[in-house]
Amino acid sequence: MKTRISTDSDLAEIARIHRDAFGPDEGPEIVDLVEALFRDETARPLHSLVAEVDGEIAGHVLFTAAALEASPDAPVASILAPLGIARSHQRRGVGGLLVERGLELLTEQGVDLVFVLGHPAYYPRFGFEPAGRLGFDAPYPIPEKNADAWMVTGLRPGALERFAGTVACASALDAPQHWVEGAGCRGSVGSAAARLPRSARGSDMKPIVIAIAVVFGLAVALVVAHLVVIEVGREVVTLRTPLANGGWNETRLWIVDDGDVAWLHSAGPEWAARFEG
Repeated sequence: MKTRISTDSDLAEIARIHRDAFGPDEGPEIVDLVEALFRDETARPLHSLVAEVDGEIAGHVLFTAAALEASPDAPVASILAPLGIARSHQRRGVGGLLVERGLELLTEQGVDLVFVLGHPAYYPRFGFEPAGRLGFDAPYPIPEKNADAWMVTGLRPGALERFAGTVACASALDAPQHWVEGAGCRGSVGSAAARLPRSARGSDMKPIVIAIAVVFGLAVALVVAHLVVIEVGREVVTLRTPLANGGWNETRLWIVDDGDVAWLHSAGPEWAARFEG
């Protein structure tokens, strides 16, 4: 497996990767976004990397220019969006390799800060941490329950302490539909690599099966006690608990596959659990 800078001849394969990675509902929107960013002068400098496995493109990541509004200093910043891995190559380290190589390249280019709106259980392994609590606001408001999905990493010493402000992104990315659901599971700014991959190998599904069993065991117990309403999505289980004032307290749990470990991750600080395969 190797990574390289993409070329114009890769565009059709890059589109195929994102259609496959994000699925029929979101894939076309992601492909339109990627093509728009390639044409967008405000997205430059732009860094587009592909990963190859046995001569076949298996993944793609795009980094585009960003800035801080009304900042007295002018940091060199970039946004990671999107990252997509073909489903047949997920859970093999392709996404991690692309992110790592991309950050290395940006470091070599003198970039200070890199931002991502992605899964809060996936990106911290690459040095990302919640950006809002460090004084960096997203181009569009992120719901408080999903605040940890808006993340930043500093590539130069002192960058996180030196800068703060609202991030301005490329024109093609500057639309609210690209920033909704800021949890890395939906919306255009995010990653298909951090989703629950589809695996054809039954043994690889063991930790995920355990995680699902725990979630539904908890959910069933709460339903019996008339405590929650449950919504089940492709990779999200939403638990809504009634409050005394007639409202609802919402907890969203993501099942995140990480090699031989499946994570249950809450949108809030409530809890997280891991299950070894």
